Amino acid sequence: MKKILFYISMEKHASPFDIIEAYDAVEDVAVVPYANVSAEEIPALVNDIIFPRSPKDLINTAIFIGGHDVVKGDEMMEIAVKQMFNPFRVSIVADTDGSNTTAAGCVYKIKETYTKKGIDMSGQKAIVFAGTGPVGLRIAALLIKERVDVAVTSRN
Repeated sequence: MKKILFYISMEKHASPFDIIEAYDAVEDVAVVPYANVSAEEIPALVNDIIFPRSPKDLINTAIFIGGHDVVKGDEMMEIAVKQMFNPFRVSIVADTDGSNTTAAGCVYKIKETYTKKGIDMSGQKAIVFAGTGPVGLRIAALLIKERVDVAVTSRN
């Protein structure tokens, strides 16, 4: 069964960067880009993605929401997740402007460093400098989930 990744973006054109990353990350995958997609179009698009395959074959289908508008990306992700139901679910990720993967990678490295030193992150203090953008805010949120006391600064 062919693996299919549906790349959905609110931008006029699908991101070549994201598409290349998808092809390089997964062997034998077909990447199907949808550009200029609005939040209102997500339910119908998700239905067209989840229903052609049997539930057991949906493991070979995934959705990636890209683009530059983090707020719209989060909205599209929320709508898409709500549209799916058991057993008609596929893997889905939103990573507009790479904000989620960048933040997750950063926090992973911080946690790894603390773990290697035998220090519990809980109760530690952190400052996220120039952290009012999408990456900084997500880093702060992930650190808070680790029970870190977080302060965020702005360049303004």
